[in-house]
Amino acid sequence: MPERQPILLIVDTARHELSDVDANDTAAILRAASWSVHVTGAACEQLALCGPAEYELRWRRIRSSLADAVTAGRASPSLRGMRHALVEPSGSPDDTWDASVAAELARAIVEMTQTLQRSLTTAAGKVRGKADRRACRVIAAIARTLADTYGSSVVERVPHEVADGVPDYLPARTLADIRSLVDTHRDRLQAADPTNTAAAWTAAWYGTAVLLCLSGFLANRDPEHAVLHDNAAAPFAHLIESLETAPSLPANVHPIGLDTEGNATHSMMDVAHRGLTTLVLALNTLLSQIATNTADQADQAAALDATRQSSEIGDCFEGRLRTFLR
Repeated sequence: MPERQPILLIVDTARHELSDVDANDTAAILRAASWSVHVTGAACEQLALCGPAEYELRWRRIRSSLADAVTAGRASPSLRGMRHALVEPSGSPDDTWDASVAAELARAIVEMTQTLQRSLTTAAGKVRGKADRRACRVIAAIARTLADTYGSSVVERVPHEVADGVPDYLPARTLADIRSLVDTHRDRLQAADPTNTAAAWTAAWYGTAVLLCLSGFLANRDPEHAVLHDNAAAPFAHLIESLETAPSLPANVHPIGLDTEGNATHSMMDVAHRGLTTLVLALNTLLSQIATNTADQADQAAALDATRQSSEIGDCFEGRLRTFLR
């Protein structure tokens, strides 16, 4: 029986293996990504068990997202029938790590998930199969969420290629940043021409991404909004699925995150919270306009379903009871 390795070494090894895979080899990149998801899950769980209490809270917040990533991978034709061995690191769940050891693993998790997001975003633009492309996009989006949850300022973020003029990370360190974030994407949603279906879907994609980022920003800093964020998790996942089914959604859209500080002022939280309602309304309006103006039945069906999911997200943010009973 092979000797067990420290989880930090397992994470770093998986990250390097993922980085070395040719993005043009769809099956290989998805296999490496799938293993990376499993390794990341094991690392997050061990960090929750052995690290300071804050990591247990982060684990509770992201474990359903990890499960969604596994589900997305299993739906990929390139991964059909694939099963991974259990990740069995050295040490015991009863071990206690100090803050410096925990922070080192958190840094490795962020580096892993950032590599995962970059690799799959690149691969999604090259994959021909719709199901494989969707798996790349969904897992990349979840990887971005994981990086934000464990990151903050844990590692310095490296700028990547900008697609459609939207960078991988949007600044959200100050009150002015939050206001600009909300105003910019509200304006883009309102200014999008619904008769230009591809451009309208692009605005809807990034509007949705900013909504998800702002909700996570609030959830990481306010226990009450964390409940609303959890309630919105399912409709957010369904909304992204609806966007993915739109044939006119450009292939080069990508997940985004927020470049934030650990703390936020009351004013920043208030603007972010009000921004959720503003963006949901603008998104709903644009999605309904896409459904009305597109001649493609698949685009119309995607827009109608996306409108329903966006409306339900708005209900979640308002704490309406029907969402809790879904």
